[in-house]
This record gives sequence, structure tokens and C-alpha cells, in this order.
Amino acid sequence: VLVYIALVHEKQNNFERAEQIYDEALRIATNELGDKCIRVANIKSRLANVYEHYEKDRQAILYYNDALDIYRMNGIEEDNYLIQDNLQRVNLLDQKRQNEDLVELFPCFNPFGGSHTLLHIF
Repeated sequence: VLVYIALVHEKQNNFERAEQIYDEALRIATNELGDKCIRVANIKSRLANVYEHYEKDRQAILYYNDALDIYRMNGIEEDNYLIQDNLQRVNLLDQKRQNEDLVELFPCFNPFGGSHTLLHIF
């Protein structure tokens, strides 16, 4: 029930409250079902989504990867949507982080366009 309440808050962009409820649901699920249960993975995936909205990308990646590990331990096939969705999100966050690193290293590099792109230099 807690997960559904958190999901409602998430859909209403009330991410702070969603995070609190997901944290509580994760604590309960881990205590009652163990840390290798698919329900725990599902909650970690939802929490990762909330962290994405906070732009806490490193934390989101950790939770997505934890969920992936649990899904795989439970025999979920690689082509299953649970694994594919988490993989896609991790890849997007990794790419975003790499782009941010490039912008930091080369301030004139802006992969998203704008007035200071590499194209304007050459």
C-alpha cells in the first residue's frame, strides 16, 4: 500500500513526500522480505526515479543498479521490461554525466547547443 501512496505523490510531483514514503516502504520490505526480493528491487527503482527528479544522478544510478542486480539474481531475463527500463535509465544518466564532465573540462563545449559550441570555435 505504501508504494501506491508514494507513486501518487510522485505523479503529483511531490517528490519529497514520495521519497519519504518509498524509504519507509523499502525499510519494511527489506526487513520482512529480505534484500534480494523483487519487491525491494521495484521500490529501489522507484526511489531512483525520484532521485533523478532531484538531479541526484549518482544516487539514482546506484539504486537502478541495485535493482538490476536483484532482478538478475531472481532470474529475470535481460529482455524483460524491468531490466530494460533500468538499463536505459542508467545509460541516459551516464551519458548525461559524461556530457557534464566535458562541459566542465572544456567550457566552450556545449553538446546541447547555445552560443558557445565547438562549431563556433572552428
